[in-house]
Amino acid sequence: MPELPEVETVVAGLRREAVGRWIESVEILRDQHLHPSGAALAEGLTGRLLTDARRWGKIWMLDTDDGQTVVGHLRMSGQLRVHPLDEPRRDHVHLVATLSDGHELRWRDVRRFGWMHLVPTAEALDLPVFANLGPDALAMAEDEFVAALRGSRRGLKALLLGQDVIAGLGNIYVDEALFRSRLHPRLAGGRLGLARARRLYGEIRAVLDEAIAARGTSISQSYRGVDGRRGAYQEQLQIYGRGGQACLVCGRELLSAQVAGRTTVWCPGCQPRR
Repeated sequence: MPELPEVETVVAGLRREAVGRWIESVEILRDQHLHPSGAALAEGLTGRLLTDARRWGKIWMLDTDDGQTVVGHLRMSGQLRVHPLDEPRRDHVHLVATLSDGHELRWRDVRRFGWMHLVPTAEALDLPVFANLGPDALAMAEDEFVAALRGSRRGLKALLLGQDVIAGLGNIYVDEALFRSRLHPRLAGGRLGLARARRLYGEIRAVLDEAIAARGTSISQSYRGVDGRRGAYQEQLQIYGRGGQACLVCGRELLSAQVAGRTTVWCPGCQPRR
């Protein structure tokens, strides 16, 4: 599932390739997960100018000139890409917006888990999906993060994946940040002292910044930027997906197990549970 760096890359691409263009027409090829309906979304967007693209956690938002916002989630296999009008459409394209510069913005979703809502901009953050989201991982202050960990009995992997403490992290970047912080994924957040909590905060920010600079992680064939390019951060991963291999720091065999419902990898030497 695309995490914060992948969605940030998509949003940056939308600012570059779609914002500032008019939507001349909208074609709905599949109405599933379009709210309030595909017809309403197409009617509301046709003839509108795209004015901004933004993000909170893994959720993207696209604003129009008449005070409306498309709020969406890519989920597991969603893609938002800009294509020339004459480029053949692939299968599983659900929505096509024709832009005023001779391109199409196409939403493709093979597994059909993604969704879009069209709502007044002033009401966008009132959608239920935002109700339990913590601060965005790139906007959260260090003291907020430290305070959120204090007293928590949840293991760090579950706590960071939960989105209610910090929004935008997923399995890839949690594993990487915990490894770089030398913290066991099952260690309770409330057991971290100030120094280790600050270190974890710093490593989360560093991992996210590095992944954004690399345009995200493309492990499967699903994630692409708006321009169709793959991410490159998979070439820098130190621990995610490497269970059973040697630790790049100490050489011990990396362990793998289900933690917080997700396949989790850690090093017993670098991340002892204490």
